[in-house]
Amino acid sequence: MAGVLIYLAAADLRDYQVLVILLMAVVIVHRVHRVHKSGVSTKAVPAKYIVLPIVVLIPLYFLLVIAAQYLTPMLGVTLAALLAGTTLAAIVYMLSIFERSKPVVE
Repeated sequence: MAGVLIYLAAADLRDYQVLVILLMAVVIVHRVHRVHKSGVSTKAVPAKYIVLPIVVLIPLYFLLVIAAQYLTPMLGVTLAALLAGTTLAAIVYMLSIFERSKPVVE
């Protein structure tokens, strides 16, 4: 969904970003409700999972939006926005794969 947000921002379709943000909120609330309903206790969140979005992903989001707007005259609105959105989606996917492949040390 973050890739879609970049696509919409780079393509100057900011009106639709509200819908994606609302969809993200619905997904988060649904997941929290599902975990709460199942009776499973949640794990404590390590600080690195809080620092990573603040330090890496949020600045990357804005840099990709700026890059897409800069590339728009050369590549066109659609291609520049797709390139930026796909780049962020691929980076988030690779980070999730990297974090899941780490062995758990207790």
